[in-house]
Amino acid sequence: MKWLEMVGRTPIGLDLGRRRIKAVQLSRGRDGWRLQAAACLPRPEPGAAMDPAQVRALREVLCRQGFTGKEVVLAAPREKLLTGMLELPSRSSGAPLDQIARMELARIHKCDPDSFELAYWDVPVPNRPAEGTRVMAAACAHADTEPLLDLFEREGLNVRALDLHACAIARACRPALADEPAITCVVDMGWACARLFIMYRGVVVYERPLGETGGKYLSEGLNRQLGLDLEMTDSVLAEVGLGAEAKGREDSESFDDLRRIIASHLDSMVQELRVSFSYALRQYGDAVTERLLLIGGGAAIPGVGGYLASALSLDVQPVVPARVAHCSPAVMDVCGSPALTMALGLAQFVGK
Repeated sequence: MKWLEMVGRTPIGLDLGRRRIKAVQLSRGRDGWRLQAAACLPRPEPGAAMDPAQVRALREVLCRQGFTGKEVVLAAPREKLLTGMLELPSRSSGAPLDQIARMELARIHKCDPDSFELAYWDVPVPNRPAEGTRVMAAACAHADTEPLLDLFEREGLNVRALDLHACAIARACRPALADEPAITCVVDMGWACARLFIMYRGVVVYERPLGETGGKYLSEGLNRQLGLDLEMTDSVLAEVGLGAEAKGREDSESFDDLRRIIASHLDSMVQELRVSFSYALRQYGDAVTERLLLIGGGAAIPGVGGYLASALSLDVQPVVPARVAHCSPAVMDVCGSPALTMALGLAQFVGK
């Protein structure tokens, strides 16, 4: 039975965050996805590049935590992506769309069309006749990805694929999307930045960073105004956030200051989101924005969802692995965090 279970498992989805590495492994049965193993590991030096020692330590932890196999799926380095919205001939035309997309993206970014790996997907365009095919394209240069692939493979891990954040998020969040044709927005509340993904008819049609709204900016504000170091910041955000009630006057004053700083941070995000919602309304006039999904470490802060729901008048829901896949008791705690949702989507990769 142990051998059969291992064969039926997916590659390990690895989300190499700036502060933590998140890992998820699944199996798939008749009743859908099942979470088999999950882990969230701190990086020894936040923001530093991966090195052989980190990959070696990661592999050892994965073995201890019940992961099996050597295949992993990583997300392509976001800061290295070449992206663009392309207008291609209709699919029925018989034109070589792959070649045309490659040449057009190379022209936009002024690079050799053979120097990168390319992915693209159709973007629905409801407000105009379908004379061609609009696609969202993303590519990553071989020179930027090969060192990362080599690093993992030298330490005994086979990189099955470099996936896109947008594609992994679309997979992981699919069970939580609003009914079509409504628009669903997803905010990945990461450490370096928070990022918005707008989904329409099941695909990502728009993506943008939300200014200086990543977790590090909130942490810096708490350090600057309340003198909290990083460890204390993690503790109060996880245990207090916007949700806990104070005990006594002194606690009340401290909590008020904490909530004020968090609320100010979220207000900046709300302003950025409203700009993007206006764009979506102009592009997709037949749809309304009904739901906001939250993933990433920042989405675990108590009270964040309620604050954003009130500010934006939207249905706001965190997406956690334990709610979109069957989960064994052994991994229930770690899979109850939205920080692991990206890793879940990476583990769901089924491409060749």
